[in-house]
Amino acid sequence: MPRLPRREDLQSAVERLHAGADDADAFFEDRTGLDLIRRGGKLEDALSLRELGVGLRRVKGDSTSYGFTNRFDSQALDGLARDLEAAPPGGVLPRASSPLRFSPQMLSDPAGVPLAEKTDLLQRVESWVKQVDPRIQEVQLRWSEERRQLLLWGIDHRPVEDQRVQFSLRLQCVAAEGSLLQSAVRVRGGTAGLELLGEEEELREWATGAAEQSLRSLFARPAPAGRTSVVLSSSAGGTMVHEAIGHGLEADLVQKGLSVYHGRVGRPVAGEAITIVDDATLPGRRGFLHVDDEGCPGQRTVLVENGILQGYLYDRLTARRDRVQSTGNGRRESYRFPPIVRMTNTMIAPGTLEPQAIIAETRRGLLVTRMGG
Repeated sequence: MPRLPRREDLQSAVERLHAGADDADAFFEDRTGLDLIRRGGKLEDALSLRELGVGLRRVKGDSTSYGFTNRFDSQALDGLARDLEAAPPGGVLPRASSPLRFSPQMLSDPAGVPLAEKTDLLQRVESWVKQVDPRIQEVQLRWSEERRQLLLWGIDHRPVEDQRVQFSLRLQCVAAEGSLLQSAVRVRGGTAGLELLGEEEELREWATGAAEQSLRSLFARPAPAGRTSVVLSSSAGGTMVHEAIGHGLEADLVQKGLSVYHGRVGRPVAGEAITIVDDATLPGRRGFLHVDDEGCPGQRTVLVENGILQGYLYDRLTARRDRVQSTGNGRRESYRFPPIVRMTNTMIAPGTLEPQAIIAETRRGLLVTRMGG
């Protein structure tokens, strides 16, 4: 089986789909991955992944047809396009030039590290955590690496070849005192290589910090109940912004009337000090993208500026409905699924107030420095 389908076969399929339609595209994906799970002092699972296929999409008005196949020959792709076709043949698209190519930005490729070195690192991290205190009863580690090779072909841009690498190390430790159990979770990772782990001493501090957090929780006082002020540190605010604001600004939910931000562009939705952005241009961050899964460039989108709602996040389909440009937020679960609107890196931009001043003017409340779950 070829690693990449022939570009001329994808071009032909997209031409057939576009005849009489508003939009059409092809999305090839070759995904490989490795998951290592260490629990109970031993390597419990080592799971490898390989999946590859092509998804074809045809859009006409509000109707979308989507299909996928694991075969890349011209007959298979043409047959799938024919199945999705709902209009008679029309014009032919101009032949595209050579594809745009992007490569992952990383210093140390996880795929190039022998399995034995990966399992040895997991063992060392576990030993660091257990050395902190005998009350650490359980340590679980998960090493995850993934590489995606993509070829995207749309009707209004050059074909795009993209390679994406994601890596993460997840640590969970459980402390026990009698019948009382408390856990802590830490994760390091992003769209880069093993340099995300940092130097060994830095990684050790990260691991022992999780152990110390679980131990502190054993003797923490119960949090006060009732309505109160909450101050979020920059390390914790992303979770709130993502859930309370980010999803509500995804245009597919807005257009269905399922968002509290529907029809509120130009109106205040936050305090004047608040500016919120979605930024796919931050190298190494989990939401970093050269292009989204429709071939649109990754970009920085201001959603809320000085408390005023500026707009929404769009993919190509929702942008067409609102007669605006895509913000580069078309994301796919895999080649089996059409793209939907989803965030990249969503955050509150730096403001002018000093953190200590915010805390000082809060008479009573909770200071949140980390969120999880």
